[in-house]
Amino acid sequence: MRRSTILFLAVLAVFMVGLISTSVYFTNKEINKAEEDRSNMNILQALIDKTNGQHEVINEELRGKIIVINVWATWCGPCIREIPELNKLEEEFASDEIRFLAFDDLEAESEHAIMEEREIEFNYELYFNEKELIELLYSFKLSNERRALPLNIVIDRKGNPAFYYMGFQGDKIEEIRTYLETNNKNRIKVDLL
Repeated sequence: MRRSTILFLAVLAVFMVGLISTSVYFTNKEINKAEEDRSNMNILQALIDKTNGQHEVINEELRGKIIVINVWATWCGPCIREIPELNKLEEEFASDEIRFLAFDDLEAESEHAIMEEREIEFNYELYFNEKELIELLYSFKLSNERRALPLNIVIDRKGNPAFYYMGFQGDKIEEIRTYLETNNKNRIKVDLL
């Protein structure tokens, strides 16, 4: 190869690396900004507004509470896999101040039959045939996030998301436990006595 061709390819390679690096930098910056925007968004108020305050559980009564939401399905292996750990969270922290809600988009009768057949015990408050609400919950995902089950959201007392993640992530359940321990008013009162 001629030296001029080699020099041209070297300059082109350096240019391409710079272009890719710049693109990655700005993409990461956009993702970080979007994550920050979502964490500052009052998701609870947005859900109440989008359902006109008429949903049986996502309503004004949840204000000031921590809300742990799970979107799941009986056919979803990762969903079933995390249920025992989610049940432990519910057993440890459920109170008037911390609500555990699970939403499934299928009919209750068929899902209950499958749950009984497979001996699936899920301690959360279960709500079925929740297609519209589930779509609203997924509307908060970022453009770089892939839609997946399970979807877990923890909404803080102000209505903002403390956690929003999709797919089975066992380490996140431990992070949620730590969050609930830190933010559990009932536990704080007991500790002070």
